[in-house]
Amino acid sequence: MRLYKVVTKDWTVREVDGDAWPATDSDGDKCFENTHFTSHGTAWAKLETEALAWVQIAARDVTRQRAQVLMYEKYAADAAIALNKVMTARAEFAAQDADARNEDGAARFA
Repeated sequence: MRLYKVVTKDWTVREVDGDAWPATDSDGDKCFENTHFTSHGTAWAKLETEALAWVQIAARDVTRQRAQVLMYEKYAADAAIALNKVMTARAEFAAQDADARNEDGAARFA
């Protein structure tokens, strides 16, 4: 019997000989009802549905990953702001500490 096999490895429909499941086709693959069709048009429609589903899944994953990237960018920006505050405060403390030491030293020699 002539069947039309949906092949997602190279995204095509191939004509094969075979019988209904659990038989195998002329390529040696099992004839499943969701991969082997009696109509060429039905096989192409199935292949298109599979490709569309893949695009939708990939687009959903890209959207999720973009949201993750935005979250981590904000996280990194918050960390940079915190580091800047620490470095500024430390520099101010070091300057005040140096001034205090200079005043103590000057008072000792006066």
